[in-house]
Amino acid sequence: MDTAAGDLISQLRWQLPQRGSQGAVLTLLCAFCRGVPFFADLYPRGEFFKGLCHFESFLSNKPKGTQLQIDLPDIEEVNNADKELIDSVKTEIEYIKSKADILDSITSKIEDKSLRRRVCHNDTKLSNVMMDEKTGRYMCLIDLDTAMKGAIAYDFGDAIRGGASTAAEDETDLSKVTIDLELTRAFTEGFIYELRKRKKDDKFLEPSEAKSLYDGLFIIALELGMRFLEDYILGNIYFKINEDRPLHNLERARNQLKLANEIEKHRDDIVKIINDSLKANGFDDSFLLD
Repeated sequence: MDTAAGDLISQLRWQLPQRGSQGAVLTLLCAFCRGVPFFADLYPRGEFFKGLCHFESFLSNKPKGTQLQIDLPDIEEVNNADKELIDSVKTEIEYIKSKADILDSITSKIEDKSLRRRVCHNDTKLSNVMMDEKTGRYMCLIDLDTAMKGAIAYDFGDAIRGGASTAAEDETDLSKVTIDLELTRAFTEGFIYELRKRKKDDKFLEPSEAKSLYDGLFIIALELGMRFLEDYILGNIYFKINEDRPLHNLERARNQLKLANEIEKHRDDIVKIINDSLKANGFDDSFLLD
């Protein structure tokens, strides 16, 4: 396998959160979920992101001395993969390589402390939010095994990636795959609205975090495409595939890379949605994306 391509696929494994087991984290987070109130005052649009904001706001004020450990698996070698297999996905690898500069745009800022590191859920799909069946309002987040240190932009981005895509994650007709801007707007409005209620008290959202929201969306779609592609190359050892679909992970990879490309095409629209929501909720120009 091309060494640069192999390194590129491998390196991302530490850049974004992976599944792990953090007992102390689960104790803290489960305590939050048991005590979460019924938010009767929240308006109906964007309930998911209101829930996400409550989750991250609660954990931003965790007790002093609480340590949340990053639990990453060992990085596996992919350089011995079959050359013919690698050649068959060269287009996908080249696309990923062309976006290499943006992949660490968030992690590099965390490392140099220009972007806040906070506790994140890291699997913010809609099915991980409990909703009241009568009112449709947010109750709590579940599936907490992925919770660890990260950036708020990843949780924001992953939720929109999964919730505002116009097609299933393994749709093979890529003409159906794009980003629904109205759903993106609804999600973003709910998220920013909830932040507005907190910003005067504890300055929950920092300007650098607001400016990273679009990047979080693009990176998380690209990252998941990379993970599906890596798993296909390695023989489908992590993500389960349908027995009658041997190319299932490759199909997923192409789907997510197409979604990343669509997100990039609609960057101006998405940035406007984020900025409009920030301005509507009283955030000043220092928070706005360029």
